[in-house]
Amino acid sequence: MKLSLPAWLLSSLLAPVLLAAIFVWSRAGESLDMANHEGMELSQALLWSRQPAAVLRVQPNPPGLYTRLLAAGFKVFDLSAASARLFSLVSATAMLVAIGWLLRQVVGTCGSLMGGTLLFSAHGMLSLAMAALPGLPAISWALVSVALVYEPSRPPHWIRLFLSGAVWAFAINLDPSAWLFGPAFLVLVFCEWGWKAVVRGLGFWMPGFVATSLVIALTAPTLNWKLLLGVLPQAGLEPAFHWNALPSNPGLLLAALCGELYLVRRKAPAPLLFALVWLATVSLPTGVRPQSGIAQFYVPLAILGAIGFASMFSDAITAFRSSSSQSANNKSRSSPNRNGLNALGAITIFAFWVGFAVPDFVSDLTQLNHLPNVKRDGFCLSIRQYAPATHWCYTRFPEYAFAGDVLLPPEVIGTPSKLFEHDPANESALKVVQWYQPEQLLLAGNMEMQNSAWVSWMTNDYVLVYQAGQKELWVSRRLHPAPIPPPNALLQKLGL
Repeated sequence: MKLSLPAWLLSSLLAPVLLAAIFVWSRAGESLDMANHEGMELSQALLWSRQPAAVLRVQPNPPGLYTRLLAAGFKVFDLSAASARLFSLVSATAMLVAIGWLLRQVVGTCGSLMGGTLLFSAHGMLSLAMAALPGLPAISWALVSVALVYEPSRPPHWIRLFLSGAVWAFAINLDPSAWLFGPAFLVLVFCEWGWKAVVRGLGFWMPGFVATSLVIALTAPTLNWKLLLGVLPQAGLEPAFHWNALPSNPGLLLAALCGELYLVRRKAPAPLLFALVWLATVSLPTGVRPQSGIAQFYVPLAILGAIGFASMFSDAITAFRSSSSQSANNKSRSSPNRNGLNALGAITIFAFWVGFAVPDFVSDLTQLNHLPNVKRDGFCLSIRQYAPATHWCYTRFPEYAFAGDVLLPPEVIGTPSKLFEHDPANESALKVVQWYQPEQLLLAGNMEMQNSAWVSWMTNDYVLVYQAGQKELWVSRRLHPAPIPPPNALLQKLGL
């Protein structure tokens, strides 16, 4: 039994409404940093909005579509992470609706709701849905592209095919991780339509893809031929997802296994191969960032898990409701043992989900609510105090630079691994700093301040204005900063 369209839409929007409520409740728009690398993305977009020519020096790749969208949002809306995180939230909502539409074609009734529930109760997915990172939005719009064309047994109208190609081009230009979704997409439509219908469908799909890719590439600041097909993924040494994260989600794994068994029993190869090929692709060493890999892995598992739980729950309810009438007619269309197994399977999945996923979800909620707030953080307030007279700032903590409304040099944004991870002595970073002469330096006391070259260079030109934990904020003397008073200054002033 499938839900009517209004009822399906209502059930698909329950999870997005919950996400929006969490976004408002946790004040996610004012949080300092919600995920790794978020500060780099925001700082690059800020640099693009202020000095587009400087962004072209970012290496190894030029700024992509995601950076340009964030920069445009900074100009239209206020300069804060809220607009960037709202885009991620809207993209997550689009993903949930797309998953709901795909599941409605397979299991109906409660599958749409279960897909979003299983997905965003997985550890880390809640913050990822709101973080200013391109990975989840790219996957979301790739799923929307699939939902636009998914029709069992036959291709849809040509307009939907054209729109699907356009949305796919938009997705892969947001982030190269969307390419990992391509083989599963092709397998799905091939199993449903056959190769002849797929070839005919490509005649309408490809124009939408090519036209959108051309528009994105031609509106870029420099014409880069990679942009015609999206930023191609580069080979890496590790897979996008690490399997050691799976034991913390036994309910999701059990539900996904039940979903596989259900699809095998119903002889439905298309959704089964779609999920399995996607899981296999994301397990390859593609060099995709870990945040994208987590989402890429959890989404197909959530789809299989929703199919497994919804099929067991629906079959058990249907069987129990009809058991009395079947007994009266002395007939049995389904085995009592199978009915009991379905009920036991649904109860077990629910118990594992409550026992493992719900605590993770509560933990994620608590973490979101306790993230540092940019309006109350001492470093953010101190950086912003000197921001009007600051041209450049250097730090290995880009989230503080963005929150303080100051620019990072493009060399720091583009190759942080080269400057920080592969340069223990910080000599490359020091050369960048000496070249730009930044007005503010937010340094790590256990890193730069342990280097004698840094200390000797800074001593005469910078003043320590704020210190907390292992971080120190130094401001150029040209800005006439107020230094931190000596530890006993306040006591002496009080005569103690």
